[in-house]
This record gives sequence, C-alpha cells and structure tokens, in this order.
Amino acid sequence: MSNQASVAIAGDGKSICENCRQIDFQDLLQNPRQVRFTHLDEGGPSPYTIVYSNSCKLCRFMFREVPSKWMNEAFEMRSYLFSKMSSWAREISPNPKDNCVLLKVGFQHSGGFFNWPDDDRVLCKPAKDASEGPYCAQPVQKIWDCVKARLWLDTCARFHGSLCKEEVPQIPGMNMIDCERLVIVKVTKDMPWLALSYVWGKSFQAEDAAGYRAGSSISSAIFKTISDAITVTLQLGYRYLWVDEYCIDQTDEQHRDEQIKRMDQIYRGADLTIVAAAGDNKAHGLPGVGSTEREVREVVCVNEMVIFSNGPSPDDQAERSKWYTRAW
Repeated sequence: MSNQASVAIAGDGKSICENCRQIDFQDLLQNPRQVRFTHLDEGGPSPYTIVYSNSCKLCRFMFREVPSKWMNEAFEMRSYLFSKMSSWAREISPNPKDNCVLLKVGFQHSGGFFNWPDDDRVLCKPAKDASEGPYCAQPVQKIWDCVKARLWLDTCARFHGSLCKEEVPQIPGMNMIDCERLVIVKVTKDMPWLALSYVWGKSFQAEDAAGYRAGSSISSAIFKTISDAITVTLQLGYRYLWVDEYCIDQTDEQHRDEQIKRMDQIYRGADLTIVAAAGDNKAHGLPGVGSTEREVREVVCVNEMVIFSNGPSPDDQAERSKWYTRAW
C-alpha cells in the first residue's frame, strides 16, 4: 500500500464517528450488489445506515453532493461492483477481478433507491492490499505511475491484439521525434511509436509554427504538453513520438496535405496515443508528469479499509474537455 494510505490509517481514527465505525466495510467489499446495464440493482434494504456528522471525515466525504435539507435523514450505505459501472473498466481482459467496490449513500422511497449522481465515484478497498497488477485500483498519486501504465500496455499487447493497434503500411513522408536526441527523423520499417493528441490553443496557430523536417533539432524550450509527452514516451520504454506540429512540416503545403490525409493511419499504427485532455492549450502540460500538478483527492481510512475517490470517470472528463471538440 502507498505511504499516503498508510499515513491516513494512523491519522483518521479519531475523526471517524461511531456510526461509521460500526459499518462492516469488509462485508460491503465481499458482498456487493449487482448492476444491470449500469443501473443500480435494488436487492432489498441495506443493513448499514449512516447519519451525517459534521465532525466525521467519512460523513463529509460521502455526503458532499447531498443537499443540506436532507442531512438529518438516515441514509443507507450500499456497495456495487465497480467494473460493471464503468465502460473503461469493462474492457477485454484475462479474468479481471474486482479488488474494490463502489460505495453509494441514499434512501428508499416509492420509486426505489434514490442516490445523488455524483461525478466523484467513491471506491472502497482493503488498506493492506498491496497488489500492483494492471487491475489494481489505487488512489491517485501526485506523480503519474509509469510502471502501472507499462503493465497496461503489456496486457494490451498480449490479449487485445488488433483491437487496440492496427498494422498499417509504412506511411510515405512520415516523420517522428527521436525523444532521446530531440531530433526529427524519417520513419523506417519496424519503428514503433507513440502519438500525441492535444489542443494547440487559440493563441498558438498552425501558420505561426516553424517548419520542422527530417534532421531538424527541437529546442529544449518547447511547450509543456509536448515536453511532458516526450517524458512519458521515454518512461514507457519507447523512443519515437509523433506530434503533428513537429512531424508535419507546417511550411510545406504539399507535405502538410499528404500527412493530414494519412492522419487516421498514423494514430491507428501507434502503440499508444497520449491524450492531453487537461487544459485548453499546449502550454498546460500533462498533470502528474512535469510541473503541472495533478488533483489528488482525499483518502479516508476506517476499520482497515481505504475509501477514496479519483474523480469523474476518464470518459466523462474527456467528453467535457476542450480536446473533445477537436478533430484529432
């Protein structure tokens, strides 16, 4: 388990109300309710109730979306299979096993179980779960986890086949960034690459970009999103990265037109595409990689269980971003 959670275990004891201490989170973990087509299944009332206490760290965490007029009501706490509630957690994988559950608070009424739809899904897992496998749920850390990302890539390569990467013929005129030398190079056969999908920003127009071609050196004073993407490429064990601004000669109309026509092949042929969904321009950076900070949410520990939220699902965050409005 991370140091973050270990510290929380030692420090959360006195800040948890007696009502929350009585909840059997181990039972909630082992006996989650089913989910039918992303809808919460009823399955009868929960034996666990939670009454809001302003002095309780867990209550404040669980009730942050509940309107104040309902705060004095007794709420049920229920658990659900997390992987059934998220499309990105249901991808093809070899025997995935949930090591956490989704927690919800709500109450029974004539229409069934009512709970407030919140963006920050609350997860629960054992505090001593030190698993580092590709399906291990962990609280978000300040620095991105390149080791886990490499595990995801390995799993993808072993089990997903052509579902995630399509074999494409060598693309004439295609250039890439050699991330080790910071030089633009021509693509040769059997040269795996990553691609970057990002937003230039209104103040950074394509017509203002320099003309980079094979042999051109890249200044070390590049914008943060591109610099961070180069760092990610190297940390994932790759050398070559495709970025439109540098790999398409913006001053050569013929080269630009030819490469844009092959954009679909470029992205389909990449081993992975880095999506810079944060921020609205290329100066923002990739959170958790360089100097751009990552939003780290609170972690609560009670009865040897870690309760945390990593914010909205990646699907929801991407759909709300400036990046989502762009063509690539």
